[in-house]
Amino acid sequence: MMKPVTFSQLALRDALLVLTAILAWWLLSHYSAGSGAVSDFAGVVLGAGLGFCAHTAHEWGHVLGGALSRSVMRPGASLTSFSNFVYDSKQNSRPQFLFMSIMGFIPTGIAVWLFFTYLPGDELATHVARGIVLFLVFLGVVLELPLVIWALVRKDLPPVDRAAA
Repeated sequence: MMKPVTFSQLALRDALLVLTAILAWWLLSHYSAGSGAVSDFAGVVLGAGLGFCAHTAHEWGHVLGGALSRSVMRPGASLTSFSNFVYDSKQNSRPQFLFMSIMGFIPTGIAVWLFFTYLPGDELATHVARGIVLFLVFLGVVLELPLVIWALVRKDLPPVDRAAA
């Protein structure tokens, strides 16, 4: 039987992955400014790495919101889980759910601003990262915003619990 994963283990995993992605960007993104297979490969891989950083910030924003609102939640099922947490919609209140939700949107907005303000526009890696962060915004609007609207207009919270995250 596997030992349950902790938020600390998830934080360490994500910190190492984010640091790796940022270091790789810093050292190699200029290769994506050219043309050819190496430039294309560098652009896609490094841009996806920054896109991962934006997704990770979004997820940890939710976790921070849940923690600050004293929500009932638990870590994801394993270190290979895409989501860092499972939120218990049956034991939390509407204000807790809304605060947890909003706290995920804030890092996404910051990532959009950073990617479109500070990344060099002449690199494919920048275009890939920008595309991914805009896709994350799209997913937030399509998948998460309806849950927020649900929480605002109904008496119950949306059933967001997952048996295995």
